[in-house]
Amino acid sequence: MNYIVHGLEHHSSELVALNGGYALASLSEEGLEATNKFIRYFLELLSSQTSPVDQMTDVIIRLLERSHPFITNTSLFKKMERNIICLYCNSKDHSLLQHHKRIQFGPKIQYNSLV
Repeated sequence: MNYIVHGLEHHSSELVALNGGYALASLSEEGLEATNKFIRYFLELLSSQTSPVDQMTDVIIRLLERSHPFITNTSLFKKMERNIICLYCNSKDHSLLQHHKRIQFGPKIQYNSLV
């Protein structure tokens, strides 16, 4: 089991008890809130619709798969760097769309030269 899931499931009640029964403000809930969109997506599109138990089982399996270190380190989940190359002039500092905008509107004029 993922150590984050383990900590949330097994030790959060202990931490609340050690904190005098108050909420754990020092622990961020942003990761849990960000997971809601994945849970919604898995529930609607990628889970069995035969019964609620089967549906939740599929969602939990997908969440565990998503948190597996081997899967998260593959190139499928990493952001790839985009190589922007203008197809018209082969320049690497702008794209074809930006090239046409430069021709249409001309070079950028510095504000200081106008004043």
